[in-house]
Amino acid sequence: MTAAVPNQVDPKILIAQHVLGWLESREIVALAHYWLEQWNTWESLFDITWDINPHIAEVGPAFEKLIQEMQIEMPTRQEALVILMKDTLEKMANGENILREANFLYWELYREVEDQLPNGELLGSNMGFERIIGLLYSIEDLSDYLRGTELEKEEGELLEELQQAARERLEQPLTIPSRIQAVSERASNDHAKAFEKLAE
Repeated sequence: MTAAVPNQVDPKILIAQHVLGWLESREIVALAHYWLEQWNTWESLFDITWDINPHIAEVGPAFEKLIQEMQIEMPTRQEALVILMKDTLEKMANGENILREANFLYWELYREVEDQLPNGELLGSNMGFERIIGLLYSIEDLSDYLRGTELEKEEGELLEELQQAARERLEQPLTIPSRIQAVSERASNDHAKAFEKLAE
């Protein structure tokens, strides 16, 4: 079964997803075919698309070679998270699936930052997402005491607040707490070493 081309085809976003291990081999192949159809001729595109049964052991290193050919610097895990956080906030600010993107921001991206810490240690920072997180929980609680048009009205108002909160957060620098930078860098090095072993 052929994978669909990812909805997001911005190379920097896809590379960030790859660094975090969120891009599947079939998605990489579908993307390579898409870029070939756009008359891109990077040599590594052919290395990626020739195999009808792609495996991440071969596709992953070829994709990273393609990134070099595109002259895009490979981000660290920390930088990849910031790239995806900014992209998600921009979608929210533009009104694109606000609730879905807010959930992705909190449950996937923010939690990914926290997961990089040693077991049992908490991030101890909301990274400036306090309002967004609070609004998410408020929306979740609505169905406990509202129904019908009242629920729709209240949820619509909270979604507007979420959109505004995303706009305001974009006005401030997006950074990850410095105390996990070393953890993030070690994870990036482990990621690179893993692909080297797979390619042997």
